[in-house]
Amino acid sequence: MPPLRIPIGIAVGVVTKVFGPVGHQAVRAFARISPPGDRAVLDQPEIEAMFLDDLISTRGRLRAFFDDVILFGRDWGFRLGDVTVPVKWWHGDADYFVSLSHAEHCIRLMPDAELFVRPGESHLGGFGAAREVLDTILGTWDRTAVTSGARIGAGVPVRLQQNAPTK
Repeated sequence: MPPLRIPIGIAVGVVTKVFGPVGHQAVRAFARISPPGDRAVLDQPEIEAMFLDDLISTRGRLRAFFDDVILFGRDWGFRLGDVTVPVKWWHGDADYFVSLSHAEHCIRLMPDAELFVRPGESHLGGFGAAREVLDTILGTWDRTAVTSGARIGAGVPVRLQQNAPTK
């Protein structure tokens, strides 16, 4: 166990308890300094609620941020050049958390990767592109299945359905 895990955990707990009552105002303040694409995403009540849940809930407490820090500091067990499946990557050109140049670097390392730059968007802008993302992924999936000879079902097109029962 890293030696700073416990004191950092206590500090984050204190900060999130203080942050809780003013969470909505803090998200509004963050939205005001964010690029227009992120602002539009944060203006959606369900996205704001998800964002606040990650930041201040008992089970959240900045978990996504800390998970990212941990993951970026570890070996993933593979190299990006080993990824041979089609990769579609959406990235805002105003992302102040992960630079566009880093996304471009990663894309260059993968043999079948495509970058979709979202003008004027930052880290959260992809939430506003959900339809584009899903349509692109489904289109890629359909082409990959056809070119590889894979059969899904009995020749029936596969469509993802929300809340579809699983077998």
